[in-house]
Amino acid sequence: MSNELWKAAILKSIDESYDGTSGVYLDSGTNTLTELRALTGEQATKVLPGAGNSVANQVKHLLTTVQMHRPQFEGGEYPDLDWGADWDTVPLTDEEWADLVNQFAATRELLKGWIAQPTVAEDADYVAAAIMVVAHMAYHIGQIRHAAGYAANA
Repeated sequence: MSNELWKAAILKSIDESYDGTSGVYLDSGTNTLTELRALTGEQATKVLPGAGNSVANQVKHLLTTVQMHRPQFEGGEYPDLDWGADWDTVPLTDEEWADLVNQFAATRELLKGWIAQPTVAEDADYVAAAIMVVAHMAYHIGQIRHAAGYAANA
């Protein structure tokens, strides 16, 4: 398989994660960013019963995940990340929540840049990292959608 073929599939999956408009793995017409922006800071930090975390926790975790994968796409050392902090349930103001969503939205172009124009060797580790980022994101977007539905109606 050519590099361009798998890159196109990964890029389409990244767009799906944010917009969900093509029905690749989210329901067609679903838009993660729109759903996130519709929540208030209070709603985003409501802890989902039985889960012990909130929409905001899931978004924070995805931001940390992107930072963890940076060396696989740009080279360099792995950052010392505090994964536990992602799951601390801390109330957010509407402005803090909007900032968090904007940070998440910005990761889209970062991820797409890493795939479209890599700065590291396109080897098996690079391809695996690209697939893992999308798979991990898909899982947590499922969690986000579940928690967002609860938070918006609780």
